Amino acid sequence: MKNLNPKIRCILTEDGSQHIYKKLCLCAGAKPKLICEGNPYVLGIRDTDSAQEFQKQLTNAKRIMIIGNGGIALELAYEVEGCEVIWAIKDKAIGNTFFDAGAAEFLTSKLIAEKPEAKIAHKRTRYTTKGKKKEAGTNINAGNVGSALGPDWHEGLNLKGTREFSHKIHIETMCEVKNIYLQKEFRISKKKSLTFPRDHQNELVTTDKEIWPVYVELTNEKIYGCDFIVSATGVTPNIEPFLCGNNFDLGEDGGLRVDDHMHTSLPDIYAAGDICTASWQPSPFWQQMRLWTQARQMGWYAAKCMAAASLGESIDMDFSFELFAHVTKFFNYKVR
Repeated sequence: MKNLNPKIRCILTEDGSQHIYKKLCLCAGAKPKLICEGNPYVLGIRDTDSAQEFQKQLTNAKRIMIIGNGGIALELAYEVEGCEVIWAIKDKAIGNTFFDAGAAEFLTSKLIAEKPEAKIAHKRTRYTTKGKKKEAGTNINAGNVGSALGPDWHEGLNLKGTREFSHKIHIETMCEVKNIYLQKEFRISKKKSLTFPRDHQNELVTTDKEIWPVYVELTNEKIYGCDFIVSATGVTPNIEPFLCGNNFDLGEDGGLRVDDHMHTSLPDIYAAGDICTASWQPSPFWQQMRLWTQARQMGWYAAKCMAAASLGESIDMDFSFELFAHVTKFFNYKVR
C-alpha cells in the first residue's frame, strides 16, 4: 500500500491501482523492534522470510547471541543445535511473561540438559503465501516481508550451526545490551571478550582468543563475541503506511487505538491484530499480547463488527476478550 485517503475512501497501492472501500480493516501486523537498526549482524525474526534468513545465517555460525525473553527467544534457545548460544535477558528468570519463577526454574533445567531426539508430529493446518522474490543483498529486516509466523514456525527449518555437539547454552540474567561493536571497532577499543562459559558455577573463564564478526557488551560488564545477534525484543506496529495526512489516535505502544468494536478514530476504518492497541476498559482476566492467537481472534471479531455495522445491527463483544487463554509449547512441554 502506498497511500490511504479516508476523505474519499480510497487506497492507492504501489502499482498505481486505486481501491474504493465502504469499510476498511487494517491488519498490517508488526515488525521486530531491533536493538540496533541498520546493523547487518542484528537479525529480527517476525515472518517466514526473516525465519529463513536466520536459518541461512545459522548454517555458518559457531556462536550466536539471543537478546530478549519472549516467545521467539524461548523457542530459539531450545531449538538451535550445533552452535553455542548465549542468551541475555533483563529479568531474573526465563519466560516471565508466560510462567512463574518455579516453572521457569524447571524449564531452565530442561533447557540446559540434552534434548530428546523424538519429536511429536504436528497435524495443525498450515497456510503459506507466495510473494515476489527479493533481489540479492536485500536486507531481510527492511522492505517487503513474508507471511506472519504461526505456532510451528520452526518446523521444517534446519536450525543447526557448524558445531558437532547438539545443544549448548549459557544464560545471562538481569542484564541488557550496553554496546555492540563490529570487529574493527572492538579491536580499537582494546576491550577483552570472554570464552563460552563451560561451568555454570564458575562462569568467568578466560579471555576469548577467537576473532568474531560482532561483539556484545552487556550492562553486567561482560563481553561476548558471536557470529550474529538475534534481537527478540518485542515488536513495533506497522502503522507508517497509514499515517501520512491521517490523524489516527495512537496507543502508548504505538498501535492504532481501537474501541470495543475494533473501530479506529477515523470513520469506517477498523484495525485488528498486532497493528492495533485495545483502548477499551479490559476485563480483569484479559490482556493484550501480540500473539498469533489473539491477532486471529481480533480479525474474526473485526469482520463481525464490520458486517453488523453495514447492516445497522448491534453486536456484543466476543467472549475471547473476556478471558485470556493461550496454549503453546516451550521446550516440548505444553504451556497454557
